[in-house]
Amino acid sequence: MPDNRSYADNASPASRGAGGIIVRVVGRVSSPLFVGRRDELAALEAALARSREGVGSVVLVAGEAGMGKSRLISEVAVHADRHGMAVAMGECLPLGEGELPYAPVVGALRSLASQVDDAELQALVAPLREESAEFMPHDSRSTDHVLDLAVGAGSQLRMFEHLVGLLTSTARRRALVLVVEDFHWADRSTRDFLSFLVRAVRREPIALIITYRSDELQRHHPLRPFVLELERSDRTTRVELGPFTSAELREQVTAILDQSPPPPLVDRLLERSEGNPFFAEELLASSRVGNKPLPSSLRDILLARVEAQSSAVRDVLRIAAVAGRTVDHALLAATADLSETDLNAALRDAVGAYLLASESSIAGYSFRHALTREAIYSDLLAGERQRLHVKLARAISDQSSSTGARSAVAAELAHHWYAAGELAAALPASISAGAAAEDLHASNEAWRHYQRALEIWDGARPLCCASNSPALRVIAGRAWAGCAGGPEIATAPLAVATAAASSVAM
Repeated sequence: MPDNRSYADNASPASRGAGGIIVRVVGRVSSPLFVGRRDELAALEAALARSREGVGSVVLVAGEAGMGKSRLISEVAVHADRHGMAVAMGECLPLGEGELPYAPVVGALRSLASQVDDAELQALVAPLREESAEFMPHDSRSTDHVLDLAVGAGSQLRMFEHLVGLLTSTARRRALVLVVEDFHWADRSTRDFLSFLVRAVRREPIALIITYRSDELQRHHPLRPFVLELERSDRTTRVELGPFTSAELREQVTAILDQSPPPPLVDRLLERSEGNPFFAEELLASSRVGNKPLPSSLRDILLARVEAQSSAVRDVLRIAAVAGRTVDHALLAATADLSETDLNAALRDAVGAYLLASESSIAGYSFRHALTREAIYSDLLAGERQRLHVKLARAISDQSSSTGARSAVAAELAHHWYAAGELAAALPASISAGAAAEDLHASNEAWRHYQRALEIWDGARPLCCASNSPALRVIAGRAWAGCAGGPEIATAPLAVATAAASSVAM
């Protein structure tokens, strides 16, 4: 009969594991050493070397959730920095249904802005400003806000050319590594831009690295054709992260425990985690939570570590989970019912417990792993979710009132008000988000926002407006988006206008 006891407890510096073997209490969660992945790392380093020689490259990094894609990218970033390369990192966000356009592009630009001095930044942006393309806020050193991508009267093609111009200008000064993480959550506009960028990468010192969950891109996933097309290119390298072997798992656990683990512990972790590095870390860490049997599901494992924290830490984690994969400090401070001292203490504990990671580029925090955020969010009661969405929407609205709503702010507000069920606020927010997406030539995202506005119109209009004054904006915007978007949303303008007018008739 298998021994399902905890391998450590909180009461003493050591405890008994399987077979009565003494095992030290787990003091850290993540391995301080990079384990395995030598072939995969070598493939990425080779791509970076080609880019330093002026030959662009594209690398797809695939793997199931928890296989260590982000950890591998961290090692690549260290290698790139050691060789004098610039590293720009952006991540796709699981916000609503993809209504936030260009999220990883914005993140990458912010990442670049935080790495260069003011003179270099101004030199990079100057040519774009001469063409009336503002990629930076007026306070160009600020990284507290998402960068503007407003392009005035230009087309989407012209905007793409401006963006590629900024990236290539950076790369010609210093070879560039551009990382797009969690591509399985990418919006349509980001996919279109990356398709455009891939062609430019071939002639520039740029290494484009795209990570995604291979288990998410099933046959009917909208991004699957894009990935398959890239894989067929002779300039694309695909790196697949598989499960750890027993030897690799032993190396990982040894680094975490700072001592050689007993064979039964490694065998049990390998059996339960199936070689998934993140699952193995969480299984090992869960043994700190009382002297109880190991949980049977990953969700229980993740939540057990959360519940072991103080109430202040749990509150902060719940707010962060509703906010998204990343959240800035100012938003947490405005939403949490904690003093600045208590908030900082809670955040320090969350970072110390390897639940959150500090992100200097956004002056905020990100979840160490997306699965932790997903588990916390799914565990919230409906009323708890609604209350936190409302608090976040109000805080975002207050913070943006002095600077004006940018595209990301507009999309976030629409998402939070709708998720909270506050239709009176969701309707105008959706219209504003649609208009902001139009300004960015993000037709697919604009269509989603306008479509949502029409869907909630009947329930929201009596609460927020006495006339149909916003109706024409919705009709015109949805018609434009339907014509400018891809085949999945293409619709004749007259048919769209007729249907929309009928739905909003007095």
